[in-house]
Amino acid sequence: MINFIQKWLKILINELKINPSQSFSPKLPNPSKDSFSLRIARLLNLLNAPLFFMGIIFGFWLIIDFFLKIYLNPLAYQQISSISNPLINIIGPAAVGYGTNWLAIKMLFYPRSRNAVWQGLIPARRDELVTILSAGISQTLISPEIVYRYLKQSSLVAKLTSATINVSSNSDFRNELKIILRALMAQLVTAPATQKAVYEITGKAISTWRAENLLEMPIELTKHIWGPRVQQKIAESLPVLPEALNESFRELDAWLDRLPDLITQKQLAFEKILALISKEAVRLLDVPKIIQQQLQFMDEAELENLLTGNVSAELVFIQTSGGIFGLAIALAIYYPFLRLLLLGLIIGLYFVYQKTKSSVSKK
Repeated sequence: MINFIQKWLKILINELKINPSQSFSPKLPNPSKDSFSLRIARLLNLLNAPLFFMGIIFGFWLIIDFFLKIYLNPLAYQQISSISNPLINIIGPAAVGYGTNWLAIKMLFYPRSRNAVWQGLIPARRDELVTILSAGISQTLISPEIVYRYLKQSSLVAKLTSATINVSSNSDFRNELKIILRALMAQLVTAPATQKAVYEITGKAISTWRAENLLEMPIELTKHIWGPRVQQKIAESLPVLPEALNESFRELDAWLDRLPDLITQKQLAFEKILALISKEAVRLLDVPKIIQQQLQFMDEAELENLLTGNVSAELVFIQTSGGIFGLAIALAIYYPFLRLLLLGLIIGLYFVYQKTKSSVSKK
């Protein structure tokens, strides 16, 4: 029995795979992998390493400059400063912009352990963030209502209908089903408990039977003689019942032949029932609790990877953009003629942003 169920369930699942129909496919935005902004970001991210080492050099130079000012004579120090100051005035803001952004990102996650000075903001809010994430995911992605809506719009029932029809019309399935039914019937009728129950039910029926006319009176008066014999014969006839199932099997075949039409007629009702069952199943599973427990099992490193694993390039862009903006401001301060150019660039970016924001809001 178990082997029969496993075999045909596996075949049914395979039918679902090889008989795809038009499934619900929500319109998703096309990934803009080759968008201009991403190409620019990848290009600017090439400056990550140079800006990082620039910050290190800038830090060392500040220390060196401090001692040079103390130990060099003013004339020599002035000569060195005349060369270094223009570079430092430009490199400094770039290094500071890059360094502060880099430090701010690191301070979100490090240090992971609590201490008297500072703990990363994400580890510090771990429990609260886990609760917020689990609630947000369950409410906006896999809530019972969302599952219900997607199942109603999907073609799962159509696929299941097609697979069920294919399986039910399979001659091997029908033959094996009949063999299983015969075996179950044989096991049932040969069980001592079954024979005892049939014997007792027959005896009770005979003992409570009463004649309804004069012709039946002799039969009632002699039932204590023929009654036990009838009981025994009925109990002994039980084992031959499985061989008498052929007529019932013809009815079974007829019902299986009508099954495709029945399923087709009731498909909408099946869809609604399946969607309701799935909705309640999601509700009973308590998806927010499951998500929360899974997130709680993660350590700080795994949680950080979950939050930032797919946006590492974007985090690098935040670092490099800080350095680039600092460099642009420094150049504008040092070279006044660049100020109008920088101001025009800022105004242009602002108008592009406003136009893009307006077009997105209209959609």
